[in-house]
Amino acid sequence: MLQLHYTTTVPIFQKIQETQKVMSQIATNIGYKTFNLDNMARRHLATLDKLEQGSEKLGKAGWIIPMDFSFAKILTLIEGYHAEEIDVFFLKHYTADNNKQLNLILSKMLPDKGLMQWRPLLEDCKLAFQHGCYKVTIPCLLSILEGMMAKFINDPRSIRMTNMIKSCEKFKDVEALRIKRLILTSVINFINNVFATSYFDNERPSLINRHWILHGRDETDWKEIDSIRLFLAIDTMRHVLPEDDPVSSV
Repeated sequence: MLQLHYTTTVPIFQKIQETQKVMSQIATNIGYKTFNLDNMARRHLATLDKLEQGSEKLGKAGWIIPMDFSFAKILTLIEGYHAEEIDVFFLKHYTADNNKQLNLILSKMLPDKGLMQWRPLLEDCKLAFQHGCYKVTIPCLLSILEGMMAKFINDPRSIRMTNMIKSCEKFKDVEALRIKRLILTSVINFINNVFATSYFDNERPSLINRHWILHGRDETDWKEIDSIRLFLAIDTMRHVLPEDDPVSSV
């Protein structure tokens, strides 16, 4: 589990304590109980700790932390559902009302400048999904995810996913914003599972696997839920993509 960066969090707590004193005085003057913002902040950080731990469970189930969920909703999902139930939950959530929630995510994702390179392909994937052609979206979305991971490394010759993951971890370790570190942790947990090395003389992985699919070794019986999980992964990952190629200086 990630440890807190106290050089970042201590000043925040000091500001909270200063604010608490002012609010407590105001509360006393008007006859209310003393506010305790310090405890509120600590509960918030404890929630982020739980989410970082829970993102591993989501990753093993083939999911990334979605950006359209509240912390409380994600924790309920992590703590109360098994892997198969998580699939059912997400399928219902994103396909209800003629894919309303998924369409909302796509409408925000497609104009993102960080995804400009893949926008034509994303638009075709959206169109294919809307027409029920889920299978054709899977290899395309996986290739986009791999291209996004490559942005974490400044060596254009490198194609090894392990190098990309290590570079992503470097970003996570120096990231001061706790929310962004949480997203990066979720990205790493997701990639470690969906992009896991799986030899072709072993049994077929139960979860969609980049190597089996992009090397043409997999059965092409992918489902609607697999397309949704990859769309969501792209949407979450776009929030932490580096703007430049700074890995070598990290």
